[in-house]
Amino acid sequence: RQLAHIHASGTPVRLRNYHLRFKHRGGFATIAPHHQEDDRSTLRNTPSLEGVLYAISPDDLKTLKKYETGYSTILIPTSELVHLADDDEGDATNSQDYVVTFASKWDVTLKYDVPPRRAYLNKILNGAEHFQLSHEYQNWLKSITTLRDDEPAPAAYSESPSATLAKAVVALALVMPMYITLVQ
Repeated sequence: RQLAHIHASGTPVRLRNYHLRFKHRGGFATIAPHHQEDDRSTLRNTPSLEGVLYAISPDDLKTLKKYETGYSTILIPTSELVHLADDDEGDATNSQDYVVTFASKWDVTLKYDVPPRRAYLNKILNGAEHFQLSHEYQNWLKSITTLRDDEPAPAAYSESPSATLAKAVVALALVMPMYITLVQ
């Protein structure tokens, strides 16, 4: 993604009060605060989110934003980070700084988690192994049920607010000509 120069400089971290969800339209990943767990989730016992922290320039962030369509940036206080190398559950830092991450925009967020496609989850697993995220986190990722890559996606993979709105607009467009005809 034109950002190969930052790939080697990442630091494995845990975000204490967030977890990984597969609630982005199409079965893609997003993050959510722990309190947003729901009873119908296909994900159980979700651990705190682990990932890789990069120091990037504002230009690199602009480039990333171009590729991450359907996601918006959110700020998370650095006090939420735990550096995995330290294996310390205390504050990663006492500063008032923030890190930027991506989360699904409301209009492409699914109502419930859906199983990701196998190839997509494998990319996440490869990154987790490469950056030596915790064994517990890697094992949890391996336990996630997936959809075969050649399997048709069920309707739940596209049931987002934007899809519902599009259906309403189409229904309104079909009704409006009849209404106009009746009024004339």
